[in-house]
Amino acid sequence: MLNSYARAYNSLNISATSGTLIKAHPKSFMKSYQINSVFEKELNDVKPMIRVRGNLKECVVIQTMVVGNDWLMSEVVCLEDYLNGGEVND
Repeated sequence: MLNSYARAYNSLNISATSGTLIKAHPKSFMKSYQINSVFEKELNDVKPMIRVRGNLKECVVIQTMVVGNDWLMSEVVCLEDYLNGGEVND
């Protein structure tokens, strides 16, 4: 009785993605990119940056989701638009 033991095998395999990204800011946009790309390193840094019309700007990543093998999708908004509360001036 005291010489018995239990052996447990745990195997985790995620082969499907699920979930929904819903736009949460009026001036945000969705961007898909590969993990370990230059874009990913700029976007997921301590001070996130994004290239808009050739200029590098500070941004805020609102949400990110894994969408496939080595691919991510993020909702991104420029920092100045985020700080202004998303007021749309058209």
